[in-house]
Amino acid sequence: RFYWHRGVCYLRLNSVEEAKRAIRLWGQGLELAGEEFRVRVAKSTRSQKGPGKGAGKGEAEELAASTHDKGEEPDVVCLLCGDASHVLKSCKFQSRGLRISCSALEGKTLEEAKEEVSQTFKVLDAALVPDKARWHGRWLCLTMRNDSHVTALLNQAAGEGLEISGAAVSVEKLQPGKL
Repeated sequence: RFYWHRGVCYLRLNSVEEAKRAIRLWGQGLELAGEEFRVRVAKSTRSQKGPGKGAGKGEAEELAASTHDKGEEPDVVCLLCGDASHVLKSCKFQSRGLRISCSALEGKTLEEAKEEVSQTFKVLDAALVPDKARWHGRWLCLTMRNDSHVTALLNQAAGEGLEISGAAVSVEKLQPGKL
């Protein structure tokens, strides 16, 4: 269900798990019909007065708390640097961002995946080692050292292709709202 209030569309999902999934997918922005939308967990601005009020948590607070308690990231963080003060759209590293997907990386820890990617990239050029890596769903988001490394990897992927352990690698420029 959804409703509009003062120019904001509120969406009520069926479960906390569904809400977590939606925030993971759309937390960096959602592009629809050429417009960029900001997606976040709604938080009540109503004051809770009276006996027994204000002690309990609402669903939004439970979602935020459960995400934090499990060591997951807060509602919205930058995919490249992990900073909660901004999103990808305003990150100073955005031009150096790539997202990759490869079946050979599934089930790997972040460290294992970054090492496999680094070894594959080093075969092309020893300097092509990512500075940072972060999982976002099935995508591994990488921050490369400079823009020319991003261009080199995109060209390689488009031309001859890239493989990790015999599996094809999908390489794309990381862009807000395109996750």
